[in-house]
Amino acid sequence: MAYNSKVGNVVFALGIVILLFTFYEAYSLYTQMLSASSQPPAPISLNNTSANSVSAALAYILPSSLPSKSLFYDLLAIFVLFVFGSIGYKIAKLGLEMKGLEKQQSPKQQK
Repeated sequence: MAYNSKVGNVVFALGIVILLFTFYEAYSLYTQMLSASSQPPAPISLNNTSANSVSAALAYILPSSLPSKSLFYDLLAIFVLFVFGSIGYKIAKLGLEMKGLEKQQSPKQQK
């Protein structure tokens, strides 16, 4: 039954490594989002040719004012981090349960 304990330790360590990696990636995403929000928006400068045309000015200004796709990718990254966190938790819990099974079976073998 020592095999269950060793495998349980390995599975638990794997779960902890996945959780640590997830927390590291979440912190990296947080600092990236924080630094992106603290940067001032780029100033809008129109050259002479685009200032003469209203449609050219609107075409230049509107894409910068619309929400970017980075918000979607940030939300997707957060969702993926939650998935990895839950997987890491379940693997670590499985490792603890494997170690617990070995402890429960030991008194039965002594009788």
